[in-house]
Amino acid sequence: MIIHVQSVKYHLCLALLACLSIPGVMAQTAAPTTSPDIYAMAVRAAAEEKARAYSKLKGYDLFNLVFRKGSTTDRLPAEIGHFHLTVLDYNGLRDRYRDHGTFAVSEVFPARIDGTGLRVNITDSWYSYRNGFIFHRGSHMFAEEGGAEVFFRYDCEKQGFVVDHVSLWGI
Repeated sequence: MIIHVQSVKYHLCLALLACLSIPGVMAQTAAPTTSPDIYAMAVRAAAEEKARAYSKLKGYDLFNLVFRKGSTTDRLPAEIGHFHLTVLDYNGLRDRYRDHGTFAVSEVFPARIDGTGLRVNITDSWYSYRNGFIFHRGSHMFAEEGGAEVFFRYDCEKQGFVVDHVSLWGI
């Protein structure tokens, strides 16, 4: 019996799309469900890994995290474990900069299919704001410093995605 590679890829994509339709896997604007949100799971896994890896750094707050507002951060809770989360839009980022100066901000990108699982990228940057000279508009500046890739696999027993591993990266 000959199995066509295209047919296998097609059926694998169908299976993954069926998994993605599980409530709580992708960011939704509906009321929170009882199943965990994959982005909250990714943020927690990345924050825990960074806390372990960077625990000896001085002057870097690992437990009060700021995120740039986006479709993936709409449902993040204010706290996950020992971590306090703040989600800010551009105006909020600018106001925080005016009060505190340069600070670390993270951005959570939409989940992508990675082989038989999912991957969520979280990028860490240093944020600053510069008042504009041209047309009186200011500039939001993000200096990327690193981040984390959180890999998920589907667990049939739990009937949902679970964190497989976290990979930190830096510039």
